[in-house]
Amino acid sequence: MEEIIGMMVALSIAAERMVEITKGVVPFLNTARENPQQEKLRKASLQLLAVGSGIAVTFLATPMLAGSLPEHWNNTTGMIVIGLLASGGSGFWNAILSYLLQLKDIRSQTMQQLTHLNPGITVPLAATPTAAEPTLLRTVKPVKDIAA
Repeated sequence: MEEIIGMMVALSIAAERMVEITKGVVPFLNTARENPQQEKLRKASLQLLAVGSGIAVTFLATPMLAGSLPEHWNNTTGMIVIGLLASGGSGFWNAILSYLLQLKDIRSQTMQQLTHLNPGITVPLAATPTAAEPTLLRTVKPVKDIAA
């Protein structure tokens, strides 16, 4: 099962990369439109591109996938279904990547605020400090109270 999940992750990421590369080449796909009809067309085009990318990546990876899949999936229909799953997943992985990048930015900003308030004090790396060690987290107000 882990092999199939890993395969789906890899296919989804590859399909997403194909979509992103195509968006970079075709300006219409890369820029949101103010006109609702044009925006609807752009979003539909991106969905079709994602489906096509997922299926294309799956067919390109068929030789590598053959050993990982059950026998009844090793045919054209099985590859199309896997491609559709990968294309649907590309949006999911893109959203996860966006959330992770936002989390990284928030963490970086929080660390900057904490070190700015107490220069010379290092921020502990441990998520849960032990009771014996003094930490910056015990001496600084929570971030939401800093602005107040």
